[in-house]
Amino acid sequence: MSLVRQDIPVLGVDATPLKVDDLLEVLAGFVADGTKRTVVGHNLHSVTLTHSDAGFRSVYDESDVVLLDGAPVLWLWGRTGNAVGRSWSTGWVPRTGCRPWAGLPA
Repeated sequence: MSLVRQDIPVLGVDATPLKVDDLLEVLAGFVADGTKRTVVGHNLHSVTLTHSDAGFRSVYDESDVVLLDGAPVLWLWGRTGNAVGRSWSTGWVPRTGCRPWAGLPA
């Protein structure tokens, strides 16, 4: 699966458009690879930091997947007409079968 990023209008950042099922497939591939990967999420605070802190921005620039976190960021991405699904920062976690809030595997 190709991990292509899309620009988020007005904010000057990009994100990886993935439906939850696609994200889970990508994550399974990362685990199977056994290599270190970075998955981050953008909210309005992180957008601000990417424009003011070069080190912070480099983490996002070098990450494998950039998810969206927060209604304003999702709304702006939706304005492109290209946004797919809704894989936000932690909304996909329950679909993995894990129960991180209980500190226990499923």
